Amino acid sequence: MSANAENLPAAETEVLYQQYEQLVRNSPMGMFFYELRDDGALIFLRANPAADRLLGVDTAQFVGKTIEDAFPALAETQIPQRYREAAEHGVPWSTEHVDYHDDQITGAFEVHAFQTSPRKMACLFLEITDRKRNEVALQESENKFRIMAETTSDWIWEIDRDGVYTYANPQIRQILGYDPDEVLGKTPFDFMPPDEAARLRRLLAPLLQNGLPLSQLQNRNLTKDGREVLLETSALPFRDETGALAGYRGIDRDVTERHHQEQQLRQSQKMQAIGELAGGIAHDFNNQLTGIAGFADLLREDVGHQPHLAAYADGILLSVKRASDLTSQLLAFARKGKYLSVKVDLNELLTEVATLLSHAVDKRIEIHRDLTAPQAVVRGDPSLLQNALLNLGLNARDAMPEGGVLALATDRRELDQTARQRLGVVGPAGAYVCVSVSDTGIGMNEETKRRIFEPFFTTKQQGKGTGMGMAAVYGTVKTHGGSIRIETQPGAGARVDVFLPLCLDELPGAGSPPEPPARASVPPACHVLLVDDESSVCQVTGLVLERSGCEVTVARNGAEAVDIYRERRDEIDLVFLDMVMPVMGGRETFLALQEIDPDVVVLVTSGYSVAGEAQELLDRGARRFIQKPYRNADLIHAIREIVPQSET
Repeated sequence: MSANAENLPAAETEVLYQQYEQLVRNSPMGMFFYELRDDGALIFLRANPAADRLLGVDTAQFVGKTIEDAFPALAETQIPQRYREAAEHGVPWSTEHVDYHDDQITGAFEVHAFQTSPRKMACLFLEITDRKRNEVALQESENKFRIMAETTSDWIWEIDRDGVYTYANPQIRQILGYDPDEVLGKTPFDFMPPDEAARLRRLLAPLLQNGLPLSQLQNRNLTKDGREVLLETSALPFRDETGALAGYRGIDRDVTERHHQEQQLRQSQKMQAIGELAGGIAHDFNNQLTGIAGFADLLREDVGHQPHLAAYADGILLSVKRASDLTSQLLAFARKGKYLSVKVDLNELLTEVATLLSHAVDKRIEIHRDLTAPQAVVRGDPSLLQNALLNLGLNARDAMPEGGVLALATDRRELDQTARQRLGVVGPAGAYVCVSVSDTGIGMNEETKRRIFEPFFTTKQQGKGTGMGMAAVYGTVKTHGGSIRIETQPGAGARVDVFLPLCLDELPGAGSPPEPPARASVPPACHVLLVDDESSVCQVTGLVLERSGCEVTVARNGAEAVDIYRERRDEIDLVFLDMVMPVMGGRETFLALQEIDPDVVVLVTSGYSVAGEAQELLDRGARRFIQKPYRNADLIHAIREIVPQSET
């Protein structure tokens, strides 16, 4: 009881005392009461029931003992001295007392000591074991989070309800180039291009308003040095004690390289599909052109004495040639146009291309050469490669209507896996020749750059281009095991880099298949088995051969041809075999014919080029290949060369 209570009437004093005792007995807090004697001993007077319950002991045994005798464990601590100061001088003191066993918290108390009357004091304590354990667990969690945040490759961040950054881990330096302190107080939109920020604001407004999570949201950001990177954002909302949205915590992952590789894969698959379609169209178109050219040749022969009709036939044949050139570009794009496999020095080839370009460009365009690759030899078809490089040069010329600089360069590159991924090179690791064709012209936007290699896509005025030039370049590069990439910006010119595998071996080129000596004329009674599924080709080719003195038997597919040859092999001098047919294709037909007669004489034709299966047939013994659309005279000449003369 306090000193003031002594001045109250006895009845009121008794009431206060009863209330005091009720408070002590019923308080959930433990209470110890001490008295400080003149000799400095701090004597334990009593404790309330809560103290016995919290400590699990009967504190009655401590009554009359000094604090050190009652609680030996406290003797070496500052607690006895603090209690004496509270009892003698009225100095209050608060602390937390935690007991450990094997680094685990076994008990924890919040302690408050204060004077109750002269030389007397009370100690109130409340158990906080669960709270301390939670605090330790939270601290451990925060430590783990800190370690994770500082070692992860992702950018971890927190924003408040206004979208302002309140935390950013150090990884932001690697991703955007900023220190964490530099982003605090700013919003995510401050690090985006204006158009992207506007797009994200519209997209995220309903999500953020309702506190919904964000999952793998891709967005463009600008680094400190101005580069654009693509980040993938995932975030979860967190709320305050009232349940209101307090902000978001999230992770940003740099997916720029992954996105680039996915784009390359999609573009590659797209171009492959377009290539298959383009190759099929070219093949079927060449079949039709063969019929048109054949009938036009026959018409030209029959109306030669009528000049105006002969001129009409010549016009048809000229159109056939132009259409054939277009299908050749389609076949190059479809990667079905590699005719030769010989060593080609790209430095020499570019020198020739520079000479050709010098006669085809505006005088205001300067042509620079920097052919520094010490070895620039690749394996391939020199004609196809020259056409591809010439196409690149002409495109560069057309991009500089007001003049500028057209630069041709070669460089040797050693490309490991990382470099190949960065440059978009799909071939194996190793040595490459990089051929660069650059200009200082108008450049391209992203849409044009994305579609530049598609067949029939052109930015030129109608009638100024077919849209097949760059498609043919793409096909030629891919056919030669290379890769092509473009760097360009509107108004800042363009540079096309072509990577081709460096030829380091000394193997001679395969070249064209050897041709037998020419014969003077079609042998009498030459019997040709014509194998083709296209009606117009069979009709016109049959007429041409019959006019030349040949006997013709027609088979509309490979299986029919094999049956005919098995029955009449002694009569047939030559099999004129198309490669692409239903029921049985050219390769299977050829192998079946060879089983019947290993010396069978076969002339191979196709709307595709000699590459692929047609080349395999030549390697296996076919005498020659003739590309559709062929002219009548070319067919007769080929037969003259390969059919043996009959002995007379």
